[in-house]
Amino acid sequence: MSDPLKLASEFPSADYASWRKLAEEALKGAPFEKKLVTNTLDGFSVQPIYTNDDQDDATRLIHEVLNATVEPRETVTGWDIRQLHTHPDPKATNAAILEDLENGATSITLKLDAAARAGREISSAEVGVDGIAIHCLADLDAALEDVYTNL
Repeated sequence: MSDPLKLASEFPSADYASWRKLAEEALKGAPFEKKLVTNTLDGFSVQPIYTNDDQDDATRLIHEVLNATVEPRETVTGWDIRQLHTHPDPKATNAAILEDLENGATSITLKLDAAARAGREISSAEVGVDGIAIHCLADLDAALEDVYTNL
């Protein structure tokens, strides 16, 4: 068996500070944040490059988001009657949620649209496809208006 090919073995290791310096030189005075950082509609700053040091922050954020939205709760009666909501319009979804909760549902699940599930910049072709279009806090507020989320 032959040795594995090591393509980068002849190059020196690089660190973020060195890369950043080279990137800023290549920008010839243009602001790094304006040219290379993408700000999403939901307020996240997408950096042009990530390192292992960024992994802890990403893992923490993902954990917080998942725990805030899908953490299982104990049921009082042993039953959880959960309704899935996929209507693309947050206001229409809100009306359906309120009706379900008033008629016996004990919890809800919101399926986000293809744009939100993709986790990248929102493309109009994916908005409202196969789920609710929640792309900012205002959309979430509209979908959950008058819903008691802390019970």
